[in-house]
Amino acid sequence: MDALIASKRFETIRQLQQDLNALGYGVVVAGTGDEVLDRMKDNPGIQLVIMESEADFSASLDLCRLIKSSDWKRYVHVILILEVRPEDDAVSMAENGLDDCLIRPFGRRELKGRLLTGLRIIRLNEKLRDARETRQIDLRSGREAQERMLPVHFPDIPQLEIAARFIPSAYVSGDLYDIFRLDESTLGLYSIDVSGHGVAAALFSVGLSQRLNSHLQPGALLKVPIDQTPFYRINPPEAVLETLDEDDMLGKYGRFFTMVYALVHLDAGKVSFCRAGHNLPLVIHGDGSAEYIKGGGPPLGLGIVTESRVSQEVELNPGEAFILFSDGINETFSRSGKNGYGLSRVKEILRSHHGRPLEESFDDLIADAKKYQGRPEFADDISIIGFRWKEG
Repeated sequence: MDALIASKRFETIRQLQQDLNALGYGVVVAGTGDEVLDRMKDNPGIQLVIMESEADFSASLDLCRLIKSSDWKRYVHVILILEVRPEDDAVSMAENGLDDCLIRPFGRRELKGRLLTGLRIIRLNEKLRDARETRQIDLRSGREAQERMLPVHFPDIPQLEIAARFIPSAYVSGDLYDIFRLDESTLGLYSIDVSGHGVAAALFSVGLSQRLNSHLQPGALLKVPIDQTPFYRINPPEAVLETLDEDDMLGKYGRFFTMVYALVHLDAGKVSFCRAGHNLPLVIHGDGSAEYIKGGGPPLGLGIVTESRVSQEVELNPGEAFILFSDGINETFSRSGKNGYGLSRVKEILRSHHGRPLEESFDDLIADAKKYQGRPEFADDISIIGFRWKEG
């Protein structure tokens, strides 16, 4: 670790250098303000700057501000040596990032005390930086593990165009979606948004993902074995949601979730679905019009008594699309932070792109939301999944 002494006084430099060397610092010397910045650029080990105030006190504060506002990729502790403490200077020194000051005359014991304090603050900042980097690594690992739960490939269904998009936020959280075969004529489709962020929400979503599998086994949630042909029964959407809602998840785990679970009936050209607090399903018609399908009940896992959930059904004609998405996109806020993106704008963007491939429509929607908020990263996960019944 190095220290930079910014002074034109030989005695000051000699005294500071002796005390700094005794504490284990290497020492770099500079004179003018420009030299200070140049030395810091050339010596990435500098984490302590001790500089004598120039005749113009404001110039010293300007230099301090430049040091503290520059991106050195490390914490830099700045101590200013003054001949006389300026009146009412505390606010301006704090605003410009000054960490400490020494008023002449000062003894070597006082100097050593200030240097030891600065060293302790530097080491604490190093620990914080290391902890932050470790947390970021853990979050990236969690994010990668969460993304691996999402499907990479979808079933090859001749009459369907299937597409999905997932844009993770800066945090690990709990969006899930999938579309999969239950049998030759039926697909399962779901979109889930777990409350909250962080590792706890991600782990909760892992548990949900394990339950929502289509394997034919005793206790299976989506497809249950029976004793007669065809030796399985596909659970209707309302039964799936009622089963998931049996536990008091909010009381036990501090989590609840929203969900739409749907069955796509390939032979009939119909979708039966049940909604629990999730965004309304969006249907894009072949003529370019669009509508949200209203209905549904509260989120799952709240531990409250609800009325029996009921499935809804929508018939899709060739060229029409059925789309599910989490609230991360419609709750994206503008630059001012006052106005949300909104469900109407989601519908308008997707409606206006109805003649294009679904993947391109989803990409355009995400690009428009990023433009709306004025920054590249979203505060919440963005997940979209849907399909279009092909023409002919």
